[in-house]
Amino acid sequence: MFTLVHQYKYTLTELENMIPWERDMYIGMVNTWAKEEADKLKQQSVESQQEMQKMIKTIRSKKRR
Repeated sequence: MFTLVHQYKYTLTELENMIPWERDMYIGMVNTWAKEEADKLKQQSVESQQEMQKMIKTIRSKKRR
C-alpha cells in the first residue's frame, strides 16, 4: 500500500474505500511490478559482474605479455 500512496498518489481514504477485490488487484499489480524490477536489477548485477570478470581477464592477459 506504501507504493500505491507514494508512487501512484492514492490517498489512504481512497484505498480504504475501494472494493476489496479492487484493492487486491492493485496490490497484486504492484507486487508483480516489484518482482519484475527486482529480477531486472539482479540480471543487471549478473551482467555487470560478468563484464568486470572479462575486463580483469583482459588486463591480466595484457600484463603477462
